[in-house]
Amino acid sequence: MLPTKPKPRTRATTEHDEQKKLIHLVRKELAPQYPILRWLYSVPNGLRLHPAITTQMINEGAKAGIPDLFLPVRNDQYSGLYIEMKSAKGKLSEKQKDFKIFAESQGFKWVMPRSCHEALNEISNYCGIEL
Repeated sequence: MLPTKPKPRTRATTEHDEQKKLIHLVRKELAPQYPILRWLYSVPNGLRLHPAITTQMINEGAKAGIPDLFLPVRNDQYSGLYIEMKSAKGKLSEKQKDFKIFAESQGFKWVMPRSCHEALNEISNYCGIEL
């Protein structure tokens, strides 16, 4: 009997994969139809960078705990939408928990979707648009 070839392990979808997919969909497909979405932007915290670049970013105001994405658009209830993307098993750090409490106390909506699809649902609900 010939040995069987082991099946390749499938890699779990990462937070990065889902956020990249979200940004691509918003920029290429949704923003042309819903111009308000063109203001969605990422906050480059949490990147693994050369220590000199990390120090430079901190000196310029980078701060741990700030969510991955922000949509600076008011709605009837909130001042803007913070989006903290997480993988299926991802957990918030203490700094992220602290920022969530602060942002909500200041009138911002804060969400933690675990996929591109969940993030799109949050954005459409927040903006009152049908995607």
